[in-house]
Amino acid sequence: MSRLSPLLLVVAALALLLVPAEVSAQHGRRGGRARAEQPRHGWLRIYTNYDALVTVDGKPYPRRSEFGMKVETEGTHQVHVKLGDKEKTYEVYVRPREVRTFMVDLTGYNTPPTPAPVAATPAVATPAAEGKEEESGENGKLTVYSKPRGEVYVDGAALGVSTPMINRELEVGRHEVQVKWENGQLSEVKTIRIRKGSKLKLFFRDRENNSAAGGDK
Repeated sequence: MSRLSPLLLVVAALALLLVPAEVSAQHGRRGGRARAEQPRHGWLRIYTNYDALVTVDGKPYPRRSEFGMKVETEGTHQVHVKLGDKEKTYEVYVRPREVRTFMVDLTGYNTPPTPAPVAATPAVATPAAEGKEEESGENGKLTVYSKPRGEVYVDGAALGVSTPMINRELEVGRHEVQVKWENGQLSEVKTIRIRKGSKLKLFFRDRENNSAAGGDK
């Protein structure tokens, strides 16, 4: 037995070395799967009138939160803002780890009344006629802020004005708004709907360049 003792000691030492390594490898594989399966989120920060009621996907918006509301980044989110008899609804998309700032001003805005049913001879409206009806009437106004400053684009065309752009008149209907930064890159597209007499505010931030600048410091 005295001759076998050194051999047994060597085998026991190897077993003690191999077991922790295998446990560590299994733990690493499980941790990798957990990180891969972790859902990705972003933040939605909403600024509006003080007494307005705000909901995101039917849930109350946390006004006292410094960072806004944490939302998942799969699909769009419905933002509903109501102040008395005035209300607006938007579809907002948030990218992973993005803090999307959304500004809504209901001052001077009147929610279009629901038309009363009128008995009339049925008629088929053509798409061209519907488009003309939507574009008719008084224009709305758009205010655009950005950090840093940039040139404002609406429906792919430059307006020839840089941010801040205050109360710029736009025709009634849907519009796509972007900001072109000094490096020539365009911001994300924000789709808005201008109604008769409405006032809408948007805020853009060049987060990619801000992050790069922060890393250089």
